[in-house]
Amino acid sequence: LEQGKTIHDQMSKDGYSRETYLGNLLVDMYGKCGSLRDAEAAFHSIRERNLFTWTIAMTAFAQNGDPRQAIHLFQAMCLDGVELDRVAFATAVGACSSLGDLHIGRSLHSTIATSSFQSDAVLRVSLINMYAKAGEFALAEELFQRLELKSAVAYTALIAAYSQFKMGREALGLYRAMHLEGVAPDKVAMLSALGACASEPDGRAIHACIICCGSDGDDTVASALVSMYGRFQMLESAKSVFFHRRVPRSSVELWNSMISAYVQSGHHREALELFEKMELEGVAPDVVTIVEILGVCSVLRKLDKARMIHAQLRARVDADTAVVDSLLNVYRECRSLEDAVTVFREEAGGARDCIAWNTMIAAYAECGDPGMALKLFTLMDLHGVEPTEVTYVAVLGAASSLGALTRGASLHHRIRSCGLDELPFVSNSLMQFYGSCGRLSSATAVFHSLERRDEVSWNTIMGLYTQHGCCDTALVVFHGMELEGVRANVITLTNVVTACTVTGDAAKGKSIHARVLSMGLEHHSAVGSALVAMYGKFGMLDRAMSCFNDISAKNTVAWNALMSGFAQQGQSVETVELSRAMQLQGMESDSASYLVVLFACSHGGLVEEALSCFSNLVEDGSVAANDEHYGCLIDLLARAGWLDRAEDLFRSMPFEPDSTSWMSLVGACKLH
Repeated sequence: LEQGKTIHDQMSKDGYSRETYLGNLLVDMYGKCGSLRDAEAAFHSIRERNLFTWTIAMTAFAQNGDPRQAIHLFQAMCLDGVELDRVAFATAVGACSSLGDLHIGRSLHSTIATSSFQSDAVLRVSLINMYAKAGEFALAEELFQRLELKSAVAYTALIAAYSQFKMGREALGLYRAMHLEGVAPDKVAMLSALGACASEPDGRAIHACIICCGSDGDDTVASALVSMYGRFQMLESAKSVFFHRRVPRSSVELWNSMISAYVQSGHHREALELFEKMELEGVAPDVVTIVEILGVCSVLRKLDKARMIHAQLRARVDADTAVVDSLLNVYRECRSLEDAVTVFREEAGGARDCIAWNTMIAAYAECGDPGMALKLFTLMDLHGVEPTEVTYVAVLGAASSLGALTRGASLHHRIRSCGLDELPFVSNSLMQFYGSCGRLSSATAVFHSLERRDEVSWNTIMGLYTQHGCCDTALVVFHGMELEGVRANVITLTNVVTACTVTGDAAKGKSIHARVLSMGLEHHSAVGSALVAMYGKFGMLDRAMSCFNDISAKNTVAWNALMSGFAQQGQSVETVELSRAMQLQGMESDSASYLVVLFACSHGGLVEEALSCFSNLVEDGSVAANDEHYGCLIDLLARAGWLDRAEDLFRSMPFEPDSTSWMSLVGACKLH
């Protein structure tokens, strides 16, 4: 550009810049260099403008992102009485297409239809492209059918538009017709057809055509193939394209497609390994790569890797909102609040969008500082950032943690005024909030206010009734859910089984168990554990054991449910044996595990086993002994006559003894 300006200055001094031919060259040069201001100045300095002058200027503006000015020039050209040619019309139609201005486009079409260019194939293809891009497919298809010779460009214009408007069937149908007519597809047609694929067979058929055309070695086409196979989670097919010897693997887009294919198939570690290989091969990652890999780090909880990427990006992180949002999310998922705060306060700058605010609010709420989450929401308001449904859900979660009923009710009013209370995502959070504050009536009111209730809404209100001991009502809700034809899922059945356990409705519980079996959900840990707990409480230990054995991935909750059932039925020795079996399976005990064993030992008089259990609890370190643990052991020691030991344990409690511990100790003193 600078060299061109130097030549322009010399031409101006010599008086040549106003000459038509040289002036046209100057306009063309400035247009190709992207300097529209200089192109316009050169255009206006030309003494006598001809057809080429106008067309070159129009092209400069059309190709440099200012199609409106290109159209203005075309209109001025018409007023100036310049005789139009095919290039002028095509440039103007292309500008209308870019602008999406069909009003001017239709006027142009009418002008072309009455000119000597009415049958011109190039102009018809330009009009087809304009109408198709605007979604006017009836007009585009009519023009297409009137073409005597349908070129690859004409086919591609329609195929690309069909693909853009998610009309996959039409795009693929025209792509097949193109092949049947013997028209060789160009790269754009191939890419559009791949983007339109809705099934694996379609994708494979297009892949076969690409191989026949010899385009499978093109990295852009390979990238589209990998993306297509990634969408269908056909990882091996994606890898066969990516690692093919003919594919150069030099473009970042191709690497991004393969990384994404790994992620879509759930192979996050392989995605991270490929990213590291990409760096070793000298391919520089772009924003798409970084956002994808930070998402992988979130899933894998790879905090160190995320920090390493962050360190490499510090020079450019201020500029890109997507990268900032991804960094905040990975630090939130890794529970590294300090890193998230640093990005948000010091590096986000102008890239602090609503997603960034939402992520930080959720991070504070999830990392144990709900008060700060609420303060940040207030600050978000002061900054004029409009909250979304995601914002409100995060803030309601913080209010729930604090039991801030007044603040939550105020949020509810605001949500209602925004019209967001009908969204299931938001209404379910409102129900959870009121439930956590003990306001079941308000949660029920939210539920009944919903015009559309999905399975999550039903499960939420049913779960709240179950948690608050209103299990008869929970069963009534379940009946209503069935009457409305909402399909029960694992969460539904878990809630209903729990409600049957509390109400003692064995018949209903057995019928739900039969449904679990018919749906093939007996292997699921949540509903399986609930069934174990139910049969344990009803004294049906054989059935409890059978349900336990059906669970494919037995977690601590399942073991606790089984031990609790045996303990409730006075099977103390068996409970202790189950506890040992649980440890042999490598399962970590939680607070409830220790309490069940201590309870069983207390009722079975198993002093040595109880002392051993309590010793393990103290040594564990990951679980803190609470008043219930101490109370069970004190009660057992006192009733067994180990008064000195009971008193020592009583005095060593790290908190104030409750009335139960006092009564156990005093009662034992009277007894012994």
